[in-house]
Amino acid sequence: MVYLYIAAWILCMVGMLLHKRYVFCIGTHRLRETYDRKYAAFIETVLLLLVFLLLTANRTGFDILNYERAYLYQHEAFEGKDKLFGVISVAAYQAGMSFWVFRAVLTFLTGILAVDTIKKIGVDFSFVLLFYLPSMLFVDSMQFRNAVCLSLFLWSFRFLLFDGKYAKVKYVICILVIAQIHALYYFALALTVFFFKTRRKQIAVFIFLAGMVLAAVTVMNGNQVPFFADIANLFLAKTDARGVTYATSGNLGWTVPAAIHSMTTLLCLAVCKYVHSRKVCITSRQQEYLELLFVYDLILFVTVPAIMMNLHYYRMVRGAFMMNVIGVSFLFQKKGKRKRVSYGAFAILALLAALWYVLDIVIFENSVTMAVPVLDGKPFFLK
Repeated sequence: MVYLYIAAWILCMVGMLLHKRYVFCIGTHRLRETYDRKYAAFIETVLLLLVFLLLTANRTGFDILNYERAYLYQHEAFEGKDKLFGVISVAAYQAGMSFWVFRAVLTFLTGILAVDTIKKIGVDFSFVLLFYLPSMLFVDSMQFRNAVCLSLFLWSFRFLLFDGKYAKVKYVICILVIAQIHALYYFALALTVFFFKTRRKQIAVFIFLAGMVLAAVTVMNGNQVPFFADIANLFLAKTDARGVTYATSGNLGWTVPAAIHSMTTLLCLAVCKYVHSRKVCITSRQQEYLELLFVYDLILFVTVPAIMMNLHYYRMVRGAFMMNVIGVSFLFQKKGKRKRVSYGAFAILALLAALWYVLDIVIFENSVTMAVPVLDGKPFFLK
């Protein structure tokens, strides 16, 4: 797995160095044309395959072992409000599927849906995966359910970006289904404000301000969100202890993800303004995606009070970073000489990726519990 991880890095760098739409451009014109015509899709496919194998290699991580035990012995643990995950798990177990194969199948199917949506928006994966590999890959390998839900959440963006019949209803249904795998994703219903085209930014700003007020109240309340446990219990089963165990008094550790997300939001705002003011050549779908992204970034600030209580609640903020990477990638899709703003955006993304690495792999967890289980893992199809 170490070799696969290194190979993924090398392929990302090859894509970044050779592709005309990216930051760097080396080699002869013929070499670059050959890359564009014949090998871009191949490199992209191999990259995605390597990431899939790495995501499903973890067999010794604490969270993964808990998932395996629940899959094998504790089916009653799934009788909560995350019912869809329970139904799928029980069905796979009764069909004789090992947990490792079950995880791989669910990861693959939901990943394909996310990849399809991202491709429809118009994104090259060499750029995106370059920022995914440092820490997000290890976290998603450990937090199985959250990774599955994040893929489905990305897939649901098609109902926000591509106007179609009953798009609003489809998005709501999609989120309600995702929430049956992980109750945290009920929060994504807040993105329905995006359907109010003339008022969505104003509503998002109002939610942002409400989040800041609640954060102030939370600080005065000893880093405890008022009535949090009561609200959490509306979405959790009576036997689910997360509403209590996650409602613990936090410390100043919450300032790190909050600061990273603030920087991410400012970067998104800068990219949006630059695209509109300089009339950068991007598609209408990509313009809508940037609008959606900024609205989502603002809404996410309402989760800061929960992060003050316990860092487990920063998962959606962390997931939003990769969505912002997708948005920034639009600056590099046009052929031609890169401008300073592109270099600046790339540098800021690199800084943010490094900060997430420090938070996820160094501070919040450590390399032994997060990275080593992946790099010392083995393919899902081996016993």
